[in-house]
Amino acid sequence: MAMRLLTAEKVLDELADKPDDPFALAGCELATLQIRLICELIMLGAQMAHLEDAGADLSETKWRPVNAYAQLKDLSEHPLPMPVKVELHKNGMGQHNIDPISRPISFQSISRVYGLCGDLLHAPTIKRVAAGKMSEFDVALLRSWVGDLKNLASSHVLMLPERKIIFLALWTGKIENEPELFRLDAAGQSTFVMENYPVCDLLQ
Repeated sequence: MAMRLLTAEKVLDELADKPDDPFALAGCELATLQIRLICELIMLGAQMAHLEDAGADLSETKWRPVNAYAQLKDLSEHPLPMPVKVELHKNGMGQHNIDPISRPISFQSISRVYGLCGDLLHAPTIKRVAAGKMSEFDVALLRSWVGDLKNLASSHVLMLPERKIIFLALWTGKIENEPELFRLDAAGQSTFVMENYPVCDLLQ
């Protein structure tokens, strides 16, 4: 996921520097493909976490976001990653503080972005062509999606309340640094009061 984010970011930066590039279409398609695959990887990561550490009975063949979420939503109230702010050693050595920035990323947001990327990457239907409803690349929107997804990848948690486990993922956002994953065992309930935080939505 990190490599795909960096690939999309690099391509879009190059497009911004060369707005008249005759091969801009290929760059847009490459960035869009990375975003679509990232949506799939978010769902795959959530599936793997629930499968390995929550003992969930999940199908190993349902990888499309809508099929993956259909299984996950029955296992946890918040089965998708939540962006957080991490303060290391805030309360003493080894005592870290984690505060949510927003609610977990919504499945509706992932599903919609996934679908819009598909519209851009696949040939349109005859009906869409006849109606003049051709999908067009919006580089600014693609950059916004990549920025939001990179922020999510840089610091997020995935909660498994039924097992009192929280997974924490940290990444500097740079190619030379591998993402880090930590498993935290909660002493109490491993969840947050979501009403206190804004919605995490890629489409805003």
